[in-house]
Amino acid sequence: PVAAASPAAAPPTNDARVKFGPTTGLRFDSDTAHLELHTFNWFRATSDSRIGGSTRAQATIPLARLVLQGSVLDPRLSFFFQPEFGAASGGQLLDLFAEWHFDPRSGLRIGQFRTPYSRAYIPPLSNIELTERGLVSDEFRLGRDTGAMASGDFASGRLHYDLGLFNAANIDD
Repeated sequence: PVAAASPAAAPPTNDARVKFGPTTGLRFDSDTAHLELHTFNWFRATSDSRIGGSTRAQATIPLARLVLQGSVLDPRLSFFFQPEFGAASGGQLLDLFAEWHFDPRSGLRIGQFRTPYSRAYIPPLSNIELTERGLVSDEFRLGRDTGAMASGDFASGRLHYDLGLFNAANIDD
């Protein structure tokens, strides 16, 4: 009897896909990498008009945030990088961290990031419209910090934990 030939394993496709959209930003996907580039900007336009005179229009960008996030080689290892540029801040590094997901329920994050420990609601970055928060949020939230944090779920997702060790100094300090 002649043995049937075993089907050859399908080779990786190595197809790169690039997408761009107003809500998704610039996305690059391949078999070994996933990268996203987003920008959040505050545009200000003013017009000075005089009756019977000239009109002077001006446009500025008082604040711009860039976000580069993704994973390379292993989808369980991701990164997040977010600098901020603006007239008021002059430029600062807001977030820079790497995160390793041991499995879908647990992970370890190292770097500078927004801590989940707060006495106030933390709005998502994409929903922040103003450069500064209100007094209550400024006084009661811990903000960004540099350190390491383990987080995850157990009891079938009924319980969530965040355990962190932080040094109370930003990367820029």
